[in-house]
Amino acid sequence: MIFPSSAPQPYKCENHGDSFVFTTDFNLTYEIYYLDGATYLPDTAFGMHTKILGFKLITGSIKDIPSDLRIASTILYNINQRFQDKETVIIYTCDQVDGREKARKRLFNKWFVEHNTKLLKVDLEFDNTLFITILYYPDNSNRAEIEQTIPDLKDKWDLA
Repeated sequence: MIFPSSAPQPYKCENHGDSFVFTTDFNLTYEIYYLDGATYLPDTAFGMHTKILGFKLITGSIKDIPSDLRIASTILYNINQRFQDKETVIIYTCDQVDGREKARKRLFNKWFVEHNTKLLKVDLEFDNTLFITILYYPDNSNRAEIEQTIPDLKDKWDLA
């Protein structure tokens, strides 16, 4: 994913190690967080290059969210920073806390279509409630293993 120069200015993020927090002009606070993928994919060569991505609203109400293109810019810019290494794999999981995971999937897909220029994307869906997107470069040296592992994720993560 290449961050487009035409995108609105991202919000400034506070770095908290594996999470990043930002507050919008509308006083809504979001967290972008990453978990270590090796924990979830211990038997793979690419697990140590994998980050599990999530983001969520931490203060404010979902009803109060106005159209704010800077939110997408901030999240995409942050993801783009993780892809400095061609071996990186990011697995995005849509937050299920409020039943809006399908809307989050559609929004993330929209952002991807509008801004992606280089990454491959695989979408997985489990029981119409858990939505996962896997992002990686086409020239990732572990591409074959990534693509062989994807069909087995439901069993590996006991998501039946």
